[in-house]
Amino acid sequence: MDVTLCHGGVVDSNRPDGRCDELIGFVTARVVFAKESEIVDLLGYDSAKSDQTLVYILTLGVVDTYRKLGIASSLIKEVIKYASSISTCRAVYLHVISYNNPAIFLYKKMSFKCIRRLQGFYLINGQHYDSYLFMYYVMGDDLLAHH
Repeated sequence: MDVTLCHGGVVDSNRPDGRCDELIGFVTARVVFAKESEIVDLLGYDSAKSDQTLVYILTLGVVDTYRKLGIASSLIKEVIKYASSISTCRAVYLHVISYNNPAIFLYKKMSFKCIRRLQGFYLINGQHYDSYLFMYYVMGDDLLAHH
């Protein structure tokens, strides 16, 4: 499979300083085969289908001064819309560092489900941090119902 990246960016075209081409929010995601993903064990019997895919959110960011304005939610909705347009896509998933409470709250608010905690997933400046794995099901049924 060719790696398919989807990305979106947001700019503030009303900035008074004329810097309306500066990115204030962005998202990057990629399509992966479900059978090759780290969450294949969560997908039940359908994961044997070779064409099943997932969309993995690699990065999501919003400039501090533009947070709490719905930008991240809009970007996530675009990824979900994109994933829903792929007939073989089962879910959108992502990792979030365990201490990023605003992000955790956002994903839960948007109906992502926290599937597991990964011990020491991130290594930042020599320090290990846990990660939560979140999933959003785009096929209408909860994939974990088969477990």
